[in-house]
Amino acid sequence: MTKLNLEIIESYNLPAHNYRPDYDDAGYIFTLPSGIELSGLHMCNGRSIIMNMLEGLDGYIIIETEEELKELISLSYEQTLQKIKSEFEDFKIEDYI
Repeated sequence: MTKLNLEIIESYNLPAHNYRPDYDDAGYIFTLPSGIELSGLHMCNGRSIIMNMLEGLDGYIIIETEEELKELISLSYEQTLQKIKSEFEDFKIEDYI
């Protein structure tokens, strides 16, 4: 498994934009072909950090490897929801449709 980093994420040419969840944190939001947005921080508490994960859908998606990212990129929105539902019994698909 290849651990995720910003260089790997950027190699997939996903649409991205900056965001600031608060005054001393900064990150990127990447949009997958399915329309799902994944976020990751590159600055935390005013200090630069290595972006080594992405998360989305209220924390139900956590991506830590390139292989996980590649799989998620290949899935449709509906397939992604079904995958999450199979992994988390408290996940309510109807909240995301």
